[in-house]
Amino acid sequence: MMKKTPNHRNPDWLKEQAGKGLWYGEIAKLAGVKAPTIAKYMVEYSIFTKVPEAIQKEGELNEVNKGVFLSLVFMGEPTVKKNGNPTKNGMRLPNKHYQPYADLNIPLLQQLKELRKILMIQTPVTLEFQLFRTNHRRVDISNLYVAPQDIMVKAGILIDDNCDIVVSHHQDSRVRYNKEFPRTEIYFHKAVR
Repeated sequence: MMKKTPNHRNPDWLKEQAGKGLWYGEIAKLAGVKAPTIAKYMVEYSIFTKVPEAIQKEGELNEVNKGVFLSLVFMGEPTVKKNGNPTKNGMRLPNKHYQPYADLNIPLLQQLKELRKILMIQTPVTLEFQLFRTNHRRVDISNLYVAPQDIMVKAGILIDDNCDIVVSHHQDSRVRYNKEFPRTEIYFHKAVR
């Protein structure tokens, strides 16, 4: 008797769930695995889910109300890039959660870049971050800016994340709570020099 492939490793099942408009966290619940596991296989099979409609509409409304020229949504728990434990020579290693976060969001951003015909940003911007986490643990908000900025550079959204391009972070940036849909919403404001 042949062993049945678990749902989270079955590309046809994953495509079917994504086709229903389910977000990766919802698909993970159906499969009985953690969200990063689903994200890993979805990226491997080039299957992308849409941002839930309510979140997408809220982002579009914010885009208009805030007067921004671009908004992006990163899927997954906002994560820091470096961990707090230095090696013997004082270097800080990448956080174990960073690479799965990057692996999920780089292909999504590249796909979105093509769909929305986003040009690589080379002019000064101020970035506003709305960071939705699944827990209420305290975190240094400035540490949560690094990973998405580096990912946007790798995905070809930003030419670089140095101080000539990312001039500042917006005063309305916040860490929030959302157990169902952890994410990072990023709003691009034209920087005033």
